[in-house]
Amino acid sequence: MMGRMSRVLALLGVALWLVLSGEAVAAARVALVVGNGDYAAEIGKLKNPTSDAQLMADTLTGLGFEVALVTDADQKAMKRAIREFGQKLRETGPQGIGLFYYAGHGVQVDGENFLLPVGAEIQAEGDVELEAVSASSILSQMQFAGNAVNLVFLDACRNNPLTRSFRSGARGLARVDAPRGSFVGYSTAPGDVSVDGESSNSPYALALVEELNTPGISIEEAHRAVRGKVLAATNQRQTPWDSSSLTGAVILKKAAEQPQVAAVAPPPAPSAGASSEQAELLFWDSIKDSDNPATFEAYLKQFPSGVFAGLAQAKVDELKTEGASAEAQSGARQIEPEPAPQPEEPAPLAVEELSGIYVATKSANVRAAPTTDAKIVAKLAVDQAVDATGQVAGGAWLRVSVKGKTGFVSGKLMAESDATEVAAWAALKGAPSEAGAKSFIADHPSGHFRPKAEAMLAKLQAPKIENKPAMAQTAEPTPAPVVMPQPVAPVQTQQAAVTPAPGVAIVRIAERLREDVERYVRNSKSFAGKHRFLAVNSDGSRIGIGQCNATTYWGCGGFNDPKLGARKSALSQCGGGCRILYEGATKVGVFEIEYY
Repeated sequence: MMGRMSRVLALLGVALWLVLSGEAVAAARVALVVGNGDYAAEIGKLKNPTSDAQLMADTLTGLGFEVALVTDADQKAMKRAIREFGQKLRETGPQGIGLFYYAGHGVQVDGENFLLPVGAEIQAEGDVELEAVSASSILSQMQFAGNAVNLVFLDACRNNPLTRSFRSGARGLARVDAPRGSFVGYSTAPGDVSVDGESSNSPYALALVEELNTPGISIEEAHRAVRGKVLAATNQRQTPWDSSSLTGAVILKKAAEQPQVAAVAPPPAPSAGASSEQAELLFWDSIKDSDNPATFEAYLKQFPSGVFAGLAQAKVDELKTEGASAEAQSGARQIEPEPAPQPEEPAPLAVEELSGIYVATKSANVRAAPTTDAKIVAKLAVDQAVDATGQVAGGAWLRVSVKGKTGFVSGKLMAESDATEVAAWAALKGAPSEAGAKSFIADHPSGHFRPKAEAMLAKLQAPKIENKPAMAQTAEPTPAPVVMPQPVAPVQTQQAAVTPAPGVAIVRIAERLREDVERYVRNSKSFAGKHRFLAVNSDGSRIGIGQCNATTYWGCGGFNDPKLGARKSALSQCGGGCRILYEGATKVGVFEIEYY
């Protein structure tokens, strides 16, 4: 009696453990859902992200997730939510499942994806990293949590409203490969854009929540079904895409569970008061909707000549056939996750053969593969010429040969040239001359180096004109402002404006800028070791001043020539239609200033 009671208590203990462990597993699901739509006018409002986020949050709650919902969040709120999400995910332990869903604007810069918070002030491409949230930071939080499975869904490929101020003009989001144990789903393919749809939810969000709620299917199968539904809903204009490194099937909603006792042993014998027919009917009702063939085999063993024996045998055959097919498909998914190809496979590169000479417009990295995270195999200096042997994706990347090494360089950093122009420019740089510069410009009117040749010609011509009239040197207005304005100074300026010396131009500048110009000239005489330029616009209403340290290899303005960087900075600050007036304290050309 005591032995039997011990076995009963042991079984009750096991049952209680199964219930508690099932609750723990169900609770080990954490999700962060973000929906941003209330953007400022320069970025553009979106009508669906907040309702998409609410729909997704409700769906995930029903699937057993602990959900944090954030809508119309600024950068600080988004980063705080991501940090808290990472902390909760670490607490789930190694069996936990993490899920991140984002709906809103997203952009890519140099191959990196950014999610735009509400209130982001982005005027130029360089502002994105400061004002937005990097998608890689979210993947890092999830990867470092150490849990088993991470799922990411980005409905953030709406058309980039900032393209006009971006040098790349890239559409949509860039491809990101899922880290091990992760699945990343996109509302559309890399480099493409998605739509909000006509209803209060996007086509992607509607299809995704429907498939996540489908019992018994894996994430890969669900997203494949999402792809088909979105293609149909958008008339083939939007193709959801995904990247998976999952090693097994991840099913968020299991099929309806059936009694497990019949899978391993027949049910207990009916009570003395129950008839055999009642027992058989009770057994059949308990298993008729099962997808486990063992339950029907147990029925056949208990009732080999039962009323439902034929149906049971047919069900056994059907389920075993489906199980073998599903197992084969699951094994194929684990060996080769959807979608192919893997990043290391060269097949999808589609390199178009090319033969030509290209020149680096900026310092550039040559990489082992046409991706921004590939290994650097060589570096190109500004104006360095290389042989291009192929191009990828219509010129987005060029395959080049550098010192015996073959690699890929971004097409945005290269300009087409030819061997004759490269050789002629090298010769002109080695021996600058006015005649040589003119000849180069005539021989290469559309060449890459023509602007540099014109700048060289202007510089070669300027000193010759300056040295002719001695009075041009004595007419420099610098000394007058040092002594506070006297009646004499304006008279001299007006006389120069009325009767300028031969070859002397008149530059008119607004009176309110006089002090700035004179201070610039005065300071330039004492600022040794710096490249300084002053530019003025066509009507003299605006000036720009650029300065770079001459000893710094990487100059200001993103140029590795600090002198060029200072010059470009002055012209940029001045605005449109500007000319360089001073290099340091030295005039560029022969002129007199008339303040008005």
